Amino acid sequence: MQNQDPIEEARRHPLVSYFKSREKEVPEEEIDRRWNDLARRLQRESAPRRSKVWRLYAEVACAAALLAGVLWCGKLYMDRQSHSLEQAIAQLDQCSIDTASQVLLITHAEQRIEAGKNARIAYSEKGKVSVNQRQVKEAPQKLEYNQLIVPKGKSSQLLLADGTSLYVNAGTKVVYPSVFAGKTREIYVEGEIYIDVKKNTEQPFIVKTPGFDIRVTGTAFNVNAYKSMSESEVVLVRGSIIVTDHAERETAVKPNELLRLTDGVARSKRQVDASEYTAWTQGYFPLQGRSMESILQRLSFYYGCDLTCDPSVKDLSLQGTIDMSVPLPKVLERIAKIHPIGIRQTTDGYHLFITPNTNL
Repeated sequence: MQNQDPIEEARRHPLVSYFKSREKEVPEEEIDRRWNDLARRLQRESAPRRSKVWRLYAEVACAAALLAGVLWCGKLYMDRQSHSLEQAIAQLDQCSIDTASQVLLITHAEQRIEAGKNARIAYSEKGKVSVNQRQVKEAPQKLEYNQLIVPKGKSSQLLLADGTSLYVNAGTKVVYPSVFAGKTREIYVEGEIYIDVKKNTEQPFIVKTPGFDIRVTGTAFNVNAYKSMSESEVVLVRGSIIVTDHAERETAVKPNELLRLTDGVARSKRQVDASEYTAWTQGYFPLQGRSMESILQRLSFYYGCDLTCDPSVKDLSLQGTIDMSVPLPKVLERIAKIHPIGIRQTTDGYHLFITPNTNL
């Protein structure tokens, strides 16, 4: 055994082989340098001193293996975090806002909690959740992310563990963790939210949507990104944000600026009064010259019924503000006074059309 070469013996040892397999996480040039340096030193050593060199080799190999293990575990953790978010989003797609009758919270333990029409959901710094000020009994964790589903005609408020607060509008889905970990804080939004992000420059906040991402450190903004609508909007109230669109282009948005996106691609940016775009949190819907088609889409979410119109109606525009506490039939009657529009009730809602014998 004394005549065996220590390097060859080490390479045949199962533990060394295992650790050597993990060294791919360490830069290859560093591994090659260490092995070559060790080989040269062994060749200079006499046989009686090789046991000492073997100990030196073992220390070097263990150190490299330890570093590789740390890097490998870190990579595994990050992959798991990313996979968990993607998994939660995929599962979220299976839950339709059209089938939910109440605000629905699906916890990381797969508990399904109906939270009421205007639910208030809050998380403590340690991730404990309460719904309408009542503590939710903990259950064994199976998922790392929670899912909040707000159906048409409903709304909700959400306080995250880091102190970030959200108003969640009708027809909206949100995916988020009980507690944020890692270098960033990430949530997923499909629909409309107004979010006030707790400032933390060391852990930026990222809002992911079906078509684009928004990166912030501490700010307040409104994002409208319904998956069923090709047009999306981001309006900044304060602070600063960077929007990365579907084409991987970055756009900086300043306070009182609106960024409009089509199919996830940034198209235009203009000055606005940001308070008008957050008025829905107080029960108002400023029309801002939107097309009738866009207005009816929004109203269908807010009131929870189907609203359709003839092609001749969809491009008409409206100004003013709608008080969403007013019943929908009254809202439609007021719209019909501005434009020569007829209203017909359908099985699931209302249909708008140009009244006969009217020239626009």
